[in-house]
Amino acid sequence: MKSKLSLPQFILETKTLANRILALRNLNNLSIAELSKLTKIKVQQLEDIESGLDTWLSVVVRQKLANALKVEPVIIQEVEFQSYQDIKYIDKETCPTCNLKLIKKTYHGLDHNSLDIELVKYFCPKCPYVISEN
Repeated sequence: MKSKLSLPQFILETKTLANRILALRNLNNLSIAELSKLTKIKVQQLEDIESGLDTWLSVVVRQKLANALKVEPVIIQEVEFQSYQDIKYIDKETCPTCNLKLIKKTYHGLDHNSLDIELVKYFCPKCPYVISEN
């Protein structure tokens, strides 16, 4: 596992999760398909991460990526963005920062009682603006 001291400076200068994962993947000469196979993370999810749609990772996904990219998980975690705004009075169509159309993404899963749950998030394609609805 590489620590911060052993990584090239251009990787440490990346400010977003998308750029950091892309730079680490390129450093390890991996395609998205190869990274998907190593991590058992779907190609679509990796593409969402590298395009900036996903701005934070679960502990499991972060650990899988860190292992495959041969870095400590903190290298990935330090560029994750987890600040959300309350959407009770927010327009879900347009980013208030960039005035671009927000992209809607729906996550499906099971809660601890094995009941279906759905989480909807809206992402700005340009900036790290993210809102979620419950």
